[in-house]
Amino acid sequence: MRIGGSMKMTMDSFPTPTEHSRLTDGYDPVGMTPYEIRLAMLANGYVPIPLDGKKPMLNNWQNTLASKDVLEKWANIGPNTGMLTRHTPVLDIDILDEVAAQMVEAIARQCLEDVGQVIIRIGLPPKRAILLRTDKPFKKIIRKLTAPDGTSHKIEVLGDGQQLAVAGNHPDTGQPYVWRGGRSPVGDHT
Repeated sequence: MRIGGSMKMTMDSFPTPTEHSRLTDGYDPVGMTPYEIRLAMLANGYVPIPLDGKKPMLNNWQNTLASKDVLEKWANIGPNTGMLTRHTPVLDIDILDEVAAQMVEAIARQCLEDVGQVIIRIGLPPKRAILLRTDKPFKKIIRKLTAPDGTSHKIEVLGDGQQLAVAGNHPDTGQPYVWRGGRSPVGDHT
């Protein structure tokens, strides 16, 4: 996508709408218990929390300090698992237009691929989320957009005081969250 130091994108640069398929690549935590998922996330440097759908099941969840002992107390509470975004912020591409969502992802990839692996979650396609890391927590950043047809979209960077659903079924689709490219907070992505 980089040509002579600038970025050039054409419609041919993006996959067709069906290419964001729901197929797993072996790193989706399907078949694992919530406890197993949370232990793996903790081992990979993420702070897991139990969710019901997308809703945290803990009081004061924003200040959760996860440890193996804490995860044992939670056992398998909650069907879904999320992660705090204090030190692992998330670029949340909350856009329902396939091509526009792909364009934002392509720009993010161009900016991020030189500094590490790009980890992408799909929940309700074509929306997607890209995981980041920070040493200095910050509050959520949000930009609202309006398409020519009047449809509202937004791009957010979830930060301190936010969370992202990682594993379980999306409440709108009833399908498991999908992690692309063989990387997720649960699977090995080193």
